[in-house]
Amino acid sequence: MTTLDFELEINPGTGGTYPVAARAPGGEAAATMRLLLSSADLDHHLAVVRDKVLASSAVLRGAPTADERPVRDLGQRLFEALVADDVRSLYVASRQRAREKDCALRLVLRVRPPELARLPWEFLFDPGQQDYLGLTMPLVRYPEVLAPRQPLEAVLPLRILGMVARPGDQHSLEVDEERRRLRTAVEGLKREGLVELSWVAGQTYNALQDALDQGPWHVFHFVGHGGYNRDTEEGTLALADHTGRTRRV
Repeated sequence: MTTLDFELEINPGTGGTYPVAARAPGGEAAATMRLLLSSADLDHHLAVVRDKVLASSAVLRGAPTADERPVRDLGQRLFEALVADDVRSLYVASRQRAREKDCALRLVLRVRPPELARLPWEFLFDPGQQDYLGLTMPLVRYPEVLAPRQPLEAVLPLRILGMVARPGDQHSLEVDEERRRLRTAVEGLKREGLVELSWVAGQTYNALQDALDQGPWHVFHFVGHGGYNRDTEEGTLALADHTGRTRRV
């Protein structure tokens, strides 16, 4: 299917206002975004949204549930601030143009101000269409970086370290099937000497450290459970301790 790009660029501003430039096959538009949230209010909204998203993966159309309401409210406030005035008109026209041409409309978002980069733009909610943009059209977000990242280079063979962890207090997983799939995926590359696949001999943190000491490794493939530490805002892996219960790392 042909794709039409609707490009939005948020540029640095002052006093809580930010210039927004929009580009689409049907023309260009500009507007001023006013984010009517103080820093404290924004932190509160983000904390509530994070908790609700972690508590439930159900994001539906129609009347929002109690868990979804904070997500939808923040998404709508972001949408109404970003897609305003002439930008709103171009957005509506672009959606109509995509329907007429039987094309997909793709939102391309560039956020220049660092203070806005942390906002969950993926939750943009269009109250007119009663839907999340990220669920009804492709959404591509380009982060603002100081310099382009250079491609990573590795001396072949590519060394992959796999690890399986299934603590006794976690739900069971089809780890044997996952290992089989990984072996199958790299089998041809291994025959050509392009890839080496090794597995950690155990499921504890110490076993992982012992395996890492045998590096260098280029890829770490983990089969198991994960989580999220709300205090540190970091992802975690569920390894096992010496008793076979979960140790989060």
